[in-house]
Amino acid sequence: MDRAREFVGRYIALPDAVTDLASSRAFLQAYADKATTDTGRIFGIWTAGTLVGGVLFRTMDVEQGTAEAGCWLEPSAVGRGLVTRAVRLIIDWAVEERGIHRVEWQVSPANAASIAVARRLGMTRGRAARELSAARDTTRHGGLVGARAGVAGQRRLRHPSRKGAPHIDRVVPDLSVSDLAAAVRQHTAVLGMDVLMDHGWIVTLGDGTGHQLSLMTTDATATVNPQVSVFVDDVHAAYRAALGAHTEIVHPLTEEPWGVTRFFYRDSSGSVVNVGSHR
Repeated sequence: MDRAREFVGRYIALPDAVTDLASSRAFLQAYADKATTDTGRIFGIWTAGTLVGGVLFRTMDVEQGTAEAGCWLEPSAVGRGLVTRAVRLIIDWAVEERGIHRVEWQVSPANAASIAVARRLGMTRGRAARELSAARDTTRHGGLVGARAGVAGQRRLRHPSRKGAPHIDRVVPDLSVSDLAAAVRQHTAVLGMDVLMDHGWIVTLGDGTGHQLSLMTTDATATVNPQVSVFVDDVHAAYRAALGAHTEIVHPLTEEPWGVTRFFYRDSSGSVVNVGSHR
């Protein structure tokens, strides 16, 4: 938390709760007690042996079939899809092992990244969740909006009917541009989007609700630019499916240095599709 205190503290109060070894032990003991009574859980997100974040069920009511999920992540781990994958795993566990049928996600309206995670998980804003948020202390962040998921429906998305098909997290149009800076200025002005990612050759814009648009000059490692990017939970399964369908591969399955494993295929009309997963 010392590496992420200011970053995480923008939207949640966890940095205030874990300020030293004693308070950190007390925080973890509280979740150990919740696990014992089946009223909550906490799980770590690790990369290369380092704890970089966590996901949790702040509350669980097995009898009522409801739970409230949450997360935190340090800045070095942002942009890899770690929270989305971790939350999906714990929701699947809660549904399949504990009989939970509704998960709520409390989020500050200013926290675009957290809202995007909720959207990718299939959550929608709901009246009940907003009323619940209104009853909470909102002085720290000036009010909350709630998202709730019909988890049974989410499970249908998580386990598609076509055996072996990957779960799609999001689809992002890719526009090739000659002047990246000018394109960013124009699209942010017209569409009101914010810059979510900037690698110098590609910029991804977003509106805070999961809608995204990428602008690129020349792809950093591929010989062609894609027209659309499809992010999935298992890019290797998608690649095997593409090979099995005798689809033309125009960029092989590659672990890119910016944390994405991807491949490109060309469809029957000549459009190039980028399929990837965040590592």
